[in-house]
Formats: sequence, C-alpha cells, structure tokens
Amino acid sequence: MVIDENGEKLGVMRRIEALRKSEELGLDLLVVAPKANPPVAKIIDYGKYRYEKGIKERELNRNKRIAEREPKSMSFTMMTSDHDLEFKANMCKKYLEKGLKVKLGIYLRGRQITKTELIEASMQKFLDLLKDYGTVEKEASLEGKIYSCLVAPIKK
Repeated sequence: MVIDENGEKLGVMRRIEALRKSEELGLDLLVVAPKANPPVAKIIDYGKYRYEKGIKERELNRNKRIAEREPKSMSFTMMTSDHDLEFKANMCKKYLEKGLKVKLGIYLRGRQITKTELIEASMQKFLDLLKDYGTVEKEASLEGKIYSCLVAPIKK
C-alpha cells in the first residue's frame, strides 16, 4: 500500500513502481508499517520528515525535563514582613510562569508551633498572592517544625 505526500492512497503496487513514482515526484519512499499485510509505505520528503520528528522529540524531552525537576523551595517565618512576603511571592510567580513547582515552608520557632490559626493564616496570605499563577497541589501540613505545601503552575 502506497500513500502519497498529501495522504491519499495510491493503492497496492510493487516496490519498484513505488520507488519510480517517488523519484518522479522528487521525494523519498519510507516504509511506515513493514509488518502490515501489505506493507504500508509513504512518499515523503525525508529531510522534512526528520526535521519535524526531531522538533517533536525535543519538545517532548523539554516537557519531560520540566516535569521531572525538583520543586523550587521558598521559606519564611510567621514574622516575615509584608514587603518581604511580596518579594518572595514575586520570585515564586517567576518560577510558576516557567512551569516549575514551588514548595512553600513556614519555619516555626519555639511556641509558634501551637498557634495553628496564625500559621494557617500566614500560609493562606501567601497563597492569596499566588492565586493567579498557581494552585495548591499538596495541602499544607506540619512536618516537624516546618508547615509546608506544594504549589503547581496553572495549566494553560
């Protein structure tokens, strides 16, 4: 079975006929499905085919590398000033725009660990600064003396 460059079926033909047809068009003959009965071949520009295939592979590899990256970490305390929180939020926004995840952590000292309402309010205040750029992927939880959550970028 031979298919031309436009995707139209030319029908079943012998290999020599298919090669002659591809030479007439100035293109190449590529066997797409050799194990099919009859084998399927396409008449294409092989250089263009390799170029487009390479672009697709690079794009897939790029997306895979981004997904496998460790999340960026941003930490602060309950006593961090508003200006510093805004500065840290802007850094997080840049990471989220690049498609990276951000792990937020509030470091607790001394008796701060008992003030859960204040801790949750601090985390929510910071998350409100990021609401247009990311969503909470892993809910906030207490891990030792660090109250942390994971923020993922919004899919576009």
